[in-house]
Parts: sequence; structure tokens; C-alpha cells
Amino acid sequence: MQESDGNDTREILSYSQLQAFKNCRMLEHLRYDEEIVPAFEDPVLFRGALTHRGLSTYRETGDRSEAIIRITKPEPGDPTFQNQDEKWERDHESRLRARAILEGYMEFNPWGGDGDQYEPLVDADGKKAIEYQFCVDIINPETDAKSRSFVLGGKCDSIERKKSDGTIWIREYKTTSSINVGYLERLWTDFQIKIYKRAVETILGVPVAGILYDIMEKTGIEKKVRETDEEFKIRYDALCAKNKSGTSTAQQGQGETWDEFLSRLREKQIVRERYQMEPIILDDAGMDKLQSELWELTQQFLDARRRHAAGKGDPYYQNGGFCYHWNKPCPYFKLCRSNFSPLIRENFYVKKEAHPPLDIVATE
Repeated sequence: MQESDGNDTREILSYSQLQAFKNCRMLEHLRYDEEIVPAFEDPVLFRGALTHRGLSTYRETGDRSEAIIRITKPEPGDPTFQNQDEKWERDHESRLRARAILEGYMEFNPWGGDGDQYEPLVDADGKKAIEYQFCVDIINPETDAKSRSFVLGGKCDSIERKKSDGTIWIREYKTTSSINVGYLERLWTDFQIKIYKRAVETILGVPVAGILYDIMEKTGIEKKVRETDEEFKIRYDALCAKNKSGTSTAQQGQGETWDEFLSRLREKQIVRERYQMEPIILDDAGMDKLQSELWELTQQFLDARRRHAAGKGDPYYQNGGFCYHWNKPCPYFKLCRSNFSPLIRENFYVKKEAHPPLDIVATE
């Protein structure tokens, strides 16, 4: 890899786009070429974006209040608080869940324990290397020539220096439903971190020791909602049937307020065991293979695009094995299942820019 020129006009490929192409070509085509997304945003994705926003703010400023405001106050383009409909409730719940995760993170401070063992890099203008964007060349491993079509772009959560020995690390935030041995063992297989390591080394001209994963385990508790009369009757009758007296003291569930829900969230979420920093040491073994894999992937990508433009074959085929990869349907499952019905597309999908242009990061 080589750093890309700031005046570069080649197309930027992101890790997310390449990974989508590897997983399912049709998914990549719909998201990045057609630029359509589900009209109703997945609450999990919205919550993840909010959490990431708050974490980055806190890492940059160290200000807890400002970090919380970044989560709880809508940004331009975010859902508003004007109409308290079903969507408002769903988005508000996401904000509360993200807030509880962030408050736990700030409480236990997994930056290094003994003081802060790590600190973000700072450039000559005093800007911290947080939300660090980069663009680098994609190199042909056989000729050392750079791609004439694409550059690789990305964004690291943070680039940091370990105070004790001066080594450079990339910090990444992860949320998961469970921190277990299987989850931790899979971290080193992440294609993304290997790409980011090589890209950062290319730009900074120094070796990257590894990745610092700040892992946050999410609680799965649900907000209590008011029990309907019918639901209460069914439950009440069942309880009465179990008692010899044929009666029950059960009362109809009244649900809980948003403040009560946040209080329960904090109780379950802000627990030390839910927060962990996991360092993954990366050496240069396999980096040449990574460069070859990256080049091969971009050539397949380019070939698919050219064949599609020429109307030759069907290069954007579906991978049926990925439809339920995360134990839930792919965002485009409804469209694919309908055989790309115009009616489904019009009513359930909207246009949205795949990824905004990345700034070119200059070498220090």
C-alpha cells in the first residue's frame, strides 16, 4: 500500500463495501451501486451509531456531559422528538440504551487501568487522531503498480501511543450481546483490522503493534409495557386455575415510564464485567498475502462492474447462505424474495448515499 495523493480522482473503496462484495455480491450492488437502504432503519444500527458517536466524543474531549449530549440530542438528519409515535419510541429507546452503555464505559474507563496507559496521537495542528480517516493505494503484488481505478479508504476509531514504550496501537469499539471465549477468539480473524494496520503504517511510516478492542456487552432487558385487558385476563385465569382457591391476587401490569426504564437499564448495564479491553498483537506475517487478497478482490469487483455495464451474464449473484447470517434477515431479503418487485422497492426502500467522501490524511 502507498498513501494516496490528495488530488486523486480514483474511486474510494471502503472495507465495508469490499466485505459486502465478499459476503454477497447482490447486497453490495444494492447498497453501493443502487444506493438504496430499508426505509425503516434497524434500531440496532441506529443504537450502534449513537454509541459510537458518544464514545468518540468522550475519547476526544474527556467531557462526560458533552458525550451524553451527543447521544441524547438529535443531530441534523436524526429522528426528531416532535411526534411521539411508534418510531419516536423506538428511537428514544435506542438513545437510552446507548446512553447506559456509554455511562458504563465512562465509569470503568477501559483505556488502561493504571492511569491512562494510552493516549491518542496528536498532529502538528493539535488535532487528535480520533475518527482517523485515510486513503491509500491498492498495489498489484506482482508488478508493484498501483490500481488505476480504486484507492482504499477507511476510518479508524482512534490511533494511540502506549505511554510506557511508545508503541502505536489502533483502538476499535465493539458492542456485543455476550463477551465469551468464542467471541474473543474470533477477533483476530477480522479482515478489517489487518487492512487498517497496513494502511496506518503506510501513512505514519511507523509499525503498528496491534489493535485495542474496547468491548461492551449489552444488556437485553426490555421496557415494561402496560398489559392489555385481554392479556391480563388470560394471565389471571391461568393463575386462578393453578390455585386451589380458584382466585389470585395478581394485578394488571402498568408498564413503566422512560425514567424508570433508564434506571433499570443503568442497574443492569453499568456492571464491570460488561466492559473489557482486549489487545490483539499483529505481526507482519501474512501481510503480503493480505495485499494479494486485496488486489484479487478489487479485480473481481472491477470485472463484475464491467460485465454488468456490458450486460454480460449476471455478475451480481445472490449468496443464499448469507440471508440470515446474523440470525435475522438481510436488509435486502424482502426485495430479493419478491424477485425485485418495483412495488416492494418503492414502498420499503429509499435512496441514501452509500458513504460520504473521505478526507485525504496527510503524512506527518
